Amino acid sequence: MLEEEVDGSPHFRWRLMGTELVLEAGEDLTGKTTAELHPDSYRTVTEAHYRSVLNRGEPSLYQMGITLPGRRREYHRLVLPVADKVGRLLQVMVAVTGDLAPRCEPLPVRSGDVSVSARR
Repeated sequence: MLEEEVDGSPHFRWRLMGTELVLEAGEDLTGKTTAELHPDSYRTVTEAHYRSVLNRGEPSLYQMGITLPGRRREYHRLVLPVADKVGRLLQVMVAVTGDLAPRCEPLPVRSGDVSVSARR
């Protein structure tokens, strides 16, 4: 995935989402913004990760977990800063691996839970 800052906003816009990820996630987010992510706690964590990478100018690896109604997804998210021609960090490149496909079995957890651990 390739995402860019949205001027004057805490949100990011998907410039590109890979075909494999679209198939696994069941949705193409190209052209959409992080403002559309749910639950709110997931959006907040995602935007904070991207902003942190841009502010530090260093890549970060996160172990992510999100619980949605009836399913839990766990995966790793590698976020890399991307500079423009004059060196400004305005985009992030994101690689994900792990369990992105929805699980069918019901899980006894609260909707909207997000768990994160970061590694540098």
